[in-house]
Amino acid sequence: MKGKQPYWMSRIMQHHIKPAASEAGIEIKGWHTLRHSYTTLLRQNNGDPKVVQGLLRHNSIKVTMDIYDEAMSDEKQMAHRKVLRLVTRKQDRTVMRTASGTGAPASS
Repeated sequence: MKGKQPYWMSRIMQHHIKPAASEAGIEIKGWHTLRHSYTTLLRQNNGDPKVVQGLLRHNSIKVTMDIYDEAMSDEKQMAHRKVLRLVTRKQDRTVMRTASGTGAPASS
């Protein structure tokens, strides 16, 4: 959307969409990020590409697939999971050290 958005669109975003997204753990900065987040979630959950194309009103399925089909490929998901495991393991060790009060990892 080009130019300044109507007042009612700003109110909908601020008072309805952003709080709902925040509660779901999704950061939405504006309409464009909402569109991309929505579409990525559709594709991650095996949304039919033709349905996604229709929802986004793309003229061509190629546009939809070029932009969104690789958003969370299997390879990207595996890489993402590996990083999350590394980070959460590191945080778990820090929490255990803090909980033990000794500075050394707590034994389980």
